[in-house]
Amino acid sequence: MILAQAKTEIIKLLKTASGVKTLNEADLVLPPNLKLGDLSFPCFSLAKVLKNSPQAIAIELHKKIQPTGLIAKTEAAGPYLNFFLNRKEITKSTLNVGRGLVPRRGGEQAPALHGQRIMMEFVSPNNNKPLHLGHLRNAFLGESVARLLESQGAKVIRACLFNDRGLSIAKSMVAYKLWNKGKTPTKIKVKGDKFVGDLYVEFEKKSKDNPQLADEAAKTVVLWEKDDKETKQLWKTLNTWVLGGFAQTLKRSDIKFNLSYFESKLWKQGKKLVEEGIKRKIFTKDKTGAVMANLANFNLPPKVMIRSNGTAIYSTSDLFLGKEKFEKNKLTKAIWCVGSEQDLYLKQLFSIYQSFGFSWAKNCEHLSYGLVFLPEGKMKSREGKVVEADDLLNELYTMVVEEIKVRHKLSATEIKKRAELIAQAALRFYLLSVTPKTIVHFNPKESIAFTGHTGPYLLYTYARIASILKKADKQKLISKSYKLQANDLEWQLIFRLARFPEVVREAALQYDPSHLAQYLYDLAKNFSEFYEAVPVLKAEPQTRAARLNLLRAVQNTMDNGLKLLTIKPIKEM
Repeated sequence: MILAQAKTEIIKLLKTASGVKTLNEADLVLPPNLKLGDLSFPCFSLAKVLKNSPQAIAIELHKKIQPTGLIAKTEAAGPYLNFFLNRKEITKSTLNVGRGLVPRRGGEQAPALHGQRIMMEFVSPNNNKPLHLGHLRNAFLGESVARLLESQGAKVIRACLFNDRGLSIAKSMVAYKLWNKGKTPTKIKVKGDKFVGDLYVEFEKKSKDNPQLADEAAKTVVLWEKDDKETKQLWKTLNTWVLGGFAQTLKRSDIKFNLSYFESKLWKQGKKLVEEGIKRKIFTKDKTGAVMANLANFNLPPKVMIRSNGTAIYSTSDLFLGKEKFEKNKLTKAIWCVGSEQDLYLKQLFSIYQSFGFSWAKNCEHLSYGLVFLPEGKMKSREGKVVEADDLLNELYTMVVEEIKVRHKLSATEIKKRAELIAQAALRFYLLSVTPKTIVHFNPKESIAFTGHTGPYLLYTYARIASILKKADKQKLISKSYKLQANDLEWQLIFRLARFPEVVREAALQYDPSHLAQYLYDLAKNFSEFYEAVPVLKAEPQTRAARLNLLRAVQNTMDNGLKLLTIKPIKEM
């Protein structure tokens, strides 16, 4: 990680020149353009310590510092001391990395998360409806962060909790018994999860005019917990349909789990912990008979752990699941990738873990993300106003097919293959290119654009480089020459490449793939500016070989970065 070395050298020089030993790499910033320098040190923080103006301090430091190693020269510019790096050494190191050394463990720097065992719980759907657009944001965010954590040396265990019991699935069961008995997904030719989701929507609509239906659903939960044979059989049937549908969608989205948890297998152990909590006065019963967690000590509202009718809810199962996760998997940390609407609940859950005195409670983290809105507003499962994952992926696929047909004459098989990859890239980049907590207003048409801040644009850039390299002389490509011309566009591209390991590290430690998404977009723009202005294939042999190596480094970096964003690169658009 050549830039990390350069920053270390700069800080060492600054400490010696200023006498201030508390400086660190975080004090360095990127100048607005490379003409001002490659890295910059704002001198404001030293003004009070050295009792002088930032401008005067910058001038004094410039006089004292003798450039060495990776530092070529310094310049004082107002309150900033700007550092220019040794371009030859940075270029040589960067192209070595670009030629095949993937900085999966932080490059030359020690892996930030080496030895850590981290569980990422994500997707975790309710078994009463198909996966929708919100689940896809969850899936891509959880998987991307998992890959980023692995790049820093962590062992990541991917887990999914299927909320396969409780009131929601009970509503679908009631709808089946009352109005749909005898029907099956096969008979009406729909996916199983879609079939069960339609039952849920039907229940919600009819319950508005018939409040007694809510009592039927509650009774169904009681019967389920009492192991009523007929109830359990219907439950198993509906769950089989739903899980089969989930499996198809997850396979298409290339989402896999190391462990799958089921609420139906956790709730009894959760109830035992609730009983223990009552004995230890962590929980109390209210006037209705519901078991409550009083969380006033944590400045949080109380949380229901058991309903007044004695049935368990999802917090009952989660109480035991945390213990199960840490103790069976010897985790360093557990991350819950869950939407922001559950912010309060997860604060309550983690506080309850602390109340039990679990040593691992402090190692529970919530990766919160914002809701996904459609052009017409918020998705509502109860009203059937959702964009189901399958429908969305199909719509994007169809839109991309039409776009490809306009641009190329290809076989139907090739169009199908490319369209699926481009559609997936469009959706994934759109959802990952903003910080997780940002609310997303998803626009399908914008997402598939082949220009601008989009996934297809990055794929196009990657494919364009692949095409150039394909035309190149293979022998020239593998030349070890690093004699590049000292022009700004070339250096801008090299410096961007050199930043890749630190960007990946930052994205991993902050659980935020948007840093990497923005980096890849900027890299693609830098490449385009470079290639339009600088001769590559028509350059003289030695320069041509060096520039082809540079393009290979860009391609490798984009390949690594796209995969960390869960996007599969393609060599032809």
